[in-house]
Amino acid sequence: MTSKLFVYIILIVCCFYSRLSFSGDPGGLFLFVTQIETTANEKNYIDNFFKKHYSLSREDAPVCEIQGATGMQKDRPQVDVYYLNSKIQGVDSDLLEKSIESNKSRAKLRKFLVGFNDKRVHGGFDAILFYKLKGDVVYFYGLSAIYKPEPLKKSSIAVSALSDEAKLGHAICLALEGLPTPAP
Repeated sequence: MTSKLFVYIILIVCCFYSRLSFSGDPGGLFLFVTQIETTANEKNYIDNFFKKHYSLSREDAPVCEIQGATGMQKDRPQVDVYYLNSKIQGVDSDLLEKSIESNKSRAKLRKFLVGFNDKRVHGGFDAILFYKLKGDVVYFYGLSAIYKPEPLKKSSIAVSALSDEAKLGHAICLALEGLPTPAP
């Protein structure tokens, strides 16, 4: 009798444990957004796009199609919290520029991102999106702060296309797609 009761209790615990483990949604990214070299015009387009399409309560984040193992797939990166005008001590244009090419600089950047804390962000940022203007093109770079093997994501858009929300959304989406969100 005792062994049947023990098996029954274990079975119940396993059932409830699996429901707790798989329920819920990890949510979106806590994202730090900054620029290396741009004019106020490019920054305004990008800031306004974030304000319009990303937040905890917005479900109209842009979708981008990416090549997956089984063909084209759609991805909709979710961003719950974003910082557009803040500064993080230690994160400057020089470090961002170096992190485009250097794994060592990316590791240093990740350290600053996960170490950030304020009244809205506890435990750091999940990722960074930074961008720079080179010629007539804006280049976007997305980097996970929580998953080190994740490569730097890159995309670009012509300056003349920044006013086209579909094209801007696609470029941002490609730089954010696949960046892991933290577990609940």
